[in-house]
Amino acid sequence: MSSEETVEVVIPLVKTITSLSFRNLCYTVPQQQRGGSDKKQLLKNISGTFRSGRLSAIMGPSGAGKSSLMNVLSGFKTSGVKGRILINNEVIERAKYRQLVAYTTQDVPLLQNITVQETLHYAADLKLPSRVTRIHKTKIVNDIIALLGLEKCAHNQARNLSGGERKRLSIGLELVSNPKIMFFDEPTSGLDSESSYQVIRYMKELARQGRCVVSVIHQPSSELLELFDDLYVVADGRCMYQGALEDLVPTLTEAGFVCPQYYNRADFGEFRKSLSLAYFELIRVTILFSKITL
Repeated sequence: MSSEETVEVVIPLVKTITSLSFRNLCYTVPQQQRGGSDKKQLLKNISGTFRSGRLSAIMGPSGAGKSSLMNVLSGFKTSGVKGRILINNEVIERAKYRQLVAYTTQDVPLLQNITVQETLHYAADLKLPSRVTRIHKTKIVNDIIALLGLEKCAHNQARNLSGGERKRLSIGLELVSNPKIMFFDEPTSGLDSESSYQVIRYMKELARQGRCVVSVIHQPSSELLELFDDLYVVADGRCMYQGALEDLVPTLTEAGFVCPQYYNRADFGEFRKSLSLAYFELIRVTILFSKITL
């Protein structure tokens, strides 16, 4: 049986979830100040939708709230959170939601003296129910190795892996439980352009299988940006734009911001969404974009 056929059997395409939506999310954290304590609001009534089968990028200037949004949506942060998170437009129990979600942070610790294959086997033993047989676990591990292009380094110890291989292995660790929703926090951080492209390309393949795949991405190249289907631009804890990649420039043009020729759309979007804009301009553009996405 070929690798592709095995993937279809062991890691089935995800068809049960069509969208992940969030409505009026607020996230507030304590902030120590001289003379007492205060609170800082990182997310401000933010709403949006990420669809299954599409690779979505969360973008925005530093301090915009990108990682905060990711932490809240993944369930990593629950204290100080208000609002609703919906699956297929329905609220589900928190425990069930956590079973659907995988979150890959920037730096995933790996045991340095065991191989890629052994690492995935350990993950399978820890994450999968005891009723799953050893043969089935081995098939899952082999499928993940094939799916993420790790065949050539399957028997290499983690200490000998390249940066891109380590990133793909960290994705594989989460893929063991076949999550329906996958979040990534700057997966290309520290990688060269070729490795970055490979990692995002594999993430796009995961989305094509029917998963909802969402990633924080910072200053991507034009080539890298083209791999994404949808963009979600954040500034000051607010949604400034959500929509398809190809709609970004026309929408900004309609708002009065013309993208110069040969300018990277990612840079253009992040620059125009910085809070160097006057506050009233921020509100005006937000209202314009909300007509498209909400």
